[in-house]
Order: sequence, then structure tokens, then C-alpha cells
Amino acid sequence: MVVKIGCQDVARAAGVSPTTVSLVLNRRMDVSISEATRQRVLAVAEELGYRPNLLAKGLLRGRTRTIGVMLPSLASSFVAQIAEGIQSAAGDEDYRVLLGHTRHEAEFEGRQLELLIQHQVDGVIILAGEKTLKHLGGRLGTLAKAGIPCVVVDDRTWAAEVDCVVSDDEDGARQAVTHLLELGHRRIAFLGAGDLTSSARDRLRGYQLALKGAGVEFDPGLVAGSSFLGGDGFQAATTLLSQPRRPTALFAANDRRLAEALPVLEQLELQVPRDLSLVGYANYDFAAYLGFSSMDQQPVELGRVALFRLLERLDRPGLRPKILRLPTRLVARSSSAPPRSSA
Repeated sequence: MVVKIGCQDVARAAGVSPTTVSLVLNRRMDVSISEATRQRVLAVAEELGYRPNLLAKGLLRGRTRTIGVMLPSLASSFVAQIAEGIQSAAGDEDYRVLLGHTRHEAEFEGRQLELLIQHQVDGVIILAGEKTLKHLGGRLGTLAKAGIPCVVVDDRTWAAEVDCVVSDDEDGARQAVTHLLELGHRRIAFLGAGDLTSSARDRLRGYQLALKGAGVEFDPGLVAGSSFLGGDGFQAATTLLSQPRRPTALFAANDRRLAEALPVLEQLELQVPRDLSLVGYANYDFAAYLGFSSMDQQPVELGRVALFRLLERLDRPGLRPKILRLPTRLVARSSSAPPRSSA
């Protein structure tokens, strides 16, 4: 027969009151308990195999200690690292995580969200998906009716309604293009991702600001591409690199877009970085293997910040929606170098 160890058992064995045990195990540092007593209680609890009933503790506060997370893809290393950050922070705070995989499908996303609501999650983190972004307003309304707070990651389109945790993409793109400008490039193409998401719009804006700051006139003919999800990458890269006056550098809205351009480089017999310098965005796992210079977005930290903001909102529901921007950093690799004319 399994004997369940309770708070009273720990208190008796440690020679303290059950209240002291509760304060120690709940990490209350705002009360006067000696460090020796804290360590004794923790040691006794571990020796006896005491496990707190987190569900019961949560229900006393009207919570299930469960966070729902909506992910558009499980194949992306960027998404996976955000999920890692959420899970890590949730574990630190004794919360469990339920994942909902939307597969970039609006109907499936709606069903997954309903399942999370039925599981009575305390809050939801939504990693914005390009194909389902137009439905986000409705999702936020559904959660609001259910009384469930939400944080959106990687898009700030609905920042007036909900907390958003994003990379500082405008500054990140500005850094990337400035890197190419400082190498001596002046004709820099942008393999973009359209304007459906705030990150795509911000990266285009950062590209334009960097050119303006260097006194280089913006040329709309050096911008192509309509989506982060691919499909037009090959054609967009062909359009950009087949011009009579070819660009000497290519900046892409993310590394996947840059990878889509590689067959075009092979077709046109262009060598990197001799004939064309490349800089991507997001620093995907494969970027290091391919030698791509890329902007790192701290995806694990994005996830952690989103989780902590959600917990803060659970404790203080009256907080105004806020945009939390995380800085990016350039990871320079072998794909970017001075153009041949200035080498």
C-alpha cells in the first residue's frame, strides 16, 4: 500500500509548524524564516518523498496551473525554441503546458483552441501563423468571452487588444542591411515576405531605413516575395538576380527564404560570397551549416518572456496590453563579404 506523505508529516519530522512547511515549499521569501530552517524543511520533504498537490493548490486560487500554447508548426526550429522557452519558464513556476498544433489551418486552429478552453487552461499563448492571422481577432474574442487571458508571440497586429512579445524586427533588419552597407555593398536586394504580418512589414521598413541612413536610394525593383511560408521564393529570387544590373547582396526576410534562393544561384552560376553576399533572418539551425549570416531573435527568450507576461496578467488582469520587444543580434558567417569591386 502506498502511503501518501502530507504537509503535516513533513512538519512533524522537521520539528516545525505546517504553516512554516507551506511557506518554505511555496518559496515565500517575504517572511522571516531562517535559512537553516528552510534547508531542514526542504531536506525532510525530499527524504520523505513529499509531493505538493499543485492542482489542489491551484484550484484554491481558481486555477488549474495549466497554460495552453498554440503553435503553427512543429517542423520549424524557431517555433520549437519558442516552445522550449515557454516550457522551461512554465516548469520553473510549477505550471504544465498543453500544446495545440494548428498546422497553419484556420479550421483546425479553431478546434484546437476549443479543446484548450475545455481543459480549463488558465491562459493561452498564441504563436501567430501567417495563414491564420486574419482569424486572430476572432480567437481573441473567443478567449475573452471565456475569461482566459492571452499573449501573442511574433506578431503585433492586434497589440491594441492583447499583449504581444516580438523581436525588434525593424532594428534587426536595419542591422542586417547596415552590415552589408559597411562591407561596401550599395545594390542590395530584399527577398521579402509580403505585408500580411507585422514582422514582414517591420523587416521591410528596417531595410528601407538602413538604405536611407547610408544615402542609398530605395529601389522598389529590388524587393520581391509575398510570404514567409514559401512557394514563390524561387521565382522572386529569379526576378531579383536576373536583372541586367545584378545586386551584389541579398537580404532575406528569413533563412528559409534564403534557402529557396540557392537553386537560382546555382542556375545563374553565382558563387557566395564572391558574386553575391547573403544575409538571412531568424538564425535557423541550418543557417550555421550553410554558412548564412543571419539575425538571431532569441527564440527561447521570446517564449520565456511570453510565459512570464501571461502569469503577470493572471495576477493583475487589469494591466493594459503591452508590446514587449526583444533585441536581435547579427551572427556574421561566411556568406557575407565585400563585393568584388571593393575586395
